[in-house]
Amino acid sequence: MIYPLLLMLMIASSAACADDTKPKPLIKKQISASTQPPVPKKATQWLQASIPAVVSIHVEHEIQPREPRPHDDTPSASEPTHSFGTGFFIDQNGVLLTNAHVVMGAKSIVARDQNGNDSMAQVVGIDPVMDLAVLRTSLRSAHFLSLEEGADASVGDTVYAIGSSFGLPQSVTSGIVSALHRSISSPLQDFIQTDSAINQGNSGGPLINQHGHLIGVNTMIIGVAGGNNGVGFAIPLPLVRNVAEQILHDGKIKPAKLGVHVQNLSLDMARALGASKVTTGVVVTDVVPGSVADTIGMKNRDIITHFNKQPIATAAQLAAAVYTTRQGTDAALTIVRQNKVKQITGTLATDQSKGHEPMARVFDGVGLARYEAIDPSGKAIRGLQVLSTIPNSQGWLSGLHTGDTILRVGKTRVTELTDLARIKLTSSPILIELIRGHRTVFLVLNSPTG
Repeated sequence: MIYPLLLMLMIASSAACADDTKPKPLIKKQISASTQPPVPKKATQWLQASIPAVVSIHVEHEIQPREPRPHDDTPSASEPTHSFGTGFFIDQNGVLLTNAHVVMGAKSIVARDQNGNDSMAQVVGIDPVMDLAVLRTSLRSAHFLSLEEGADASVGDTVYAIGSSFGLPQSVTSGIVSALHRSISSPLQDFIQTDSAINQGNSGGPLINQHGHLIGVNTMIIGVAGGNNGVGFAIPLPLVRNVAEQILHDGKIKPAKLGVHVQNLSLDMARALGASKVTTGVVVTDVVPGSVADTIGMKNRDIITHFNKQPIATAAQLAAAVYTTRQGTDAALTIVRQNKVKQITGTLATDQSKGHEPMARVFDGVGLARYEAIDPSGKAIRGLQVLSTIPNSQGWLSGLHTGDTILRVGKTRVTELTDLARIKLTSSPILIELIRGHRTVFLVLNSPTG
């Protein structure tokens, strides 16, 4: 079973969104618990600086009253529940980072530092997909863990987890990085796996390497009855940094879109693609028409090896990296095409603006594929063949039939799916030229917004 690291104790007892302009970095390089030079050789030395950066988080939830039962006159009331988790300072001004599942749905949140000082915590922003949340408190700490000066993880690194194990604050356990790029229950997960004893209550605590550098945020275990069984998971620092910076600027994350479908690359597949020297990466199986990937010229069978200088090993890693990159950010990709390395860049997109939607939207509900044939007279036919139509879709209502071959949309010849994405919608009806059987037929498609 999979357990969020949140210790539940049953007891009877939004932030404004800033403008969309590209922000200056909000997570600045500062001297912190993880960056005090020189790096101490002994863990006991830097742990003395890191432990005070970690806080216990006490959360009160309110369970809704139960439904009244027949012949039961007992009044029902909301019953509060309490839970514990962990967080840590990311600056000197009381800003904390923790897991989203620790604080989601909270009625009240209290952060307690190493000295026993309490502060009510306000949620700055939450991203449940990455399971991260940023909190603001009145606490002040000279000790914090810098997101800017952390480090990437490597298999075999000695690591230390700090947190409120079973509600016991500032507990430290050690182990190694067992694996990287683990995806457990979501295609957007790109976890660090560790055998450091991570228990319930550790959610939101830091995972630190042998040099005293933050490498991730503890988030999940696989075990029996919630106990540690040597399989714990942490969100890697690059994803944590991207999410935290967006939340601090916008109050929420604004995921970017690249527009490719990919799958993991095996060594045999690399050889089959003529790229035998490539050992890790993902292979593009499809490019979404009109997407950023389409615009910058990515193609089926391209191998993506790096995204913003980060080596890419799995499809989940790429998906998580793109998701946590802010909309409107320039992204640099390294690809291998026909055994040649190419560097390409593009601005990661938001949704298309109103009034400039691609023609592909008109064909929602219509299955299309490239079509090439030679008719009985020897004439070559190239277009898009209708494979299927969903009843009541725009194409179905306009009279498209399975087996039709579309030759032109308006004045534009269409021979590739990407051709549709380059045609813009207007409020006027659109003339479609197609072949049905052995005859040329014209249809009129109406814009869904027209």
